[in-house]
Amino acid sequence: MKAVKLAILFIVGISFFASNIYGQISQPESPKDTNAINTMNYYLEGTAAGKADAKGNIAYGFGGFFCGVLGVVGAAISDPQPEPMKVNYLLQSKGSDYVVAYTSAYTKESRKLNLTYSAVGWGASILLTTVYYVYLLSSLESDEDDYSTNQRKIIISLPLKNPANSY
Repeated sequence: MKAVKLAILFIVGISFFASNIYGQISQPESPKDTNAINTMNYYLEGTAAGKADAKGNIAYGFGGFFCGVLGVVGAAISDPQPEPMKVNYLLQSKGSDYVVAYTSAYTKESRKLNLTYSAVGWGASILLTTVYYVYLLSSLESDEDDYSTNQRKIIISLPLKNPANSY
């Protein structure tokens, strides 16, 4: 009987020692130990949510179209912020780490979208201007051909008849 007790004690001791070595016995964690993990999780969650909620403003596209480089510079120096009510709600429900990450990710992603819109607007402006000047130059060349043959285009505008009042 004594040998059986020693064998059981030996097996339990080895099992306990092996589980301790391989970390299978969990030690209760103090809040101090998990604070860094929670902060990092909140930061990552806030960053992901800020990127997902970010939206650009199409007005920067019009600014790029009408103002060119100045519209793009305006989009680059802009500081888009999320809605204050949403930030307040997130601050109360998620905490300050989450809100800091959310706000910074929202600002970066929105600025990126605004820059894209303004660059597309500027590119459309350049394209439209180029097409206009190519058309203008081609019409000037065709006008020179008309002048050399002494033929001119005449556009006549006639008033439309009103069917109710006959002339």
